[in-house]
Amino acid sequence: PFWGASIGHLCENYLLYLLMSWLPYYLVRERHLSTASMAWTAGMIYAVDSTAAVVAGRIADMRVRRGVSACSARKWPMLIGLLIATVSLLGCAAAGPGTWLFWLSGAAVGCGAASSGVYAIGQTLAGPDLAGRWVGMQNCVANIAGIVAPVLTGFLVERTGHFGTALTVAAAITATGALAWVFGVRSSDEANALRDGVLVPTL
Repeated sequence: PFWGASIGHLCENYLLYLLMSWLPYYLVRERHLSTASMAWTAGMIYAVDSTAAVVAGRIADMRVRRGVSACSARKWPMLIGLLIATVSLLGCAAAGPGTWLFWLSGAAVGCGAASSGVYAIGQTLAGPDLAGRWVGMQNCVANIAGIVAPVLTGFLVERTGHFGTALTVAAAITATGALAWVFGVRSSDEANALRDGVLVPTL
């Protein structure tokens, strides 16, 4: 579970750091926005990301209050967010002038939802005695993306002359994060079902 949560967190952070470091340049170079338009558009994308995180967190809390296990309640919004981000990044890589903003907004929604419970689920899995150590180590692994995402994106953009390949790589990484949450992190009910030979995710 630690490695599943850490890899899921790392893959979400890859998209987050890509947006933080390269979004303004992407808007100016790839989508030919003016500086003023870039500032407004980037601000909107970051606002969408933040709003999605709050909404996904509230949904998770609501599901916990309804009796869903805390692990499942927090994991599934993040998993769905990564899947939305994967599809949106692929759409953004192939988008034309009339559709790129829609796909970019989808990537922001996915990024926000995927970040909503990364620390809370670590505390849930670790328990009160090890929560600090677990979350600290998970955060250490996840922030490797802060080194890799800006550097790899810049390398790919320089080599190819556009963002298509960089966005496709980001989509593959977010898909990997979704797999990490599905197969690496299970609630006690899911773990028992897997042990018995039947895995039915709690939705």
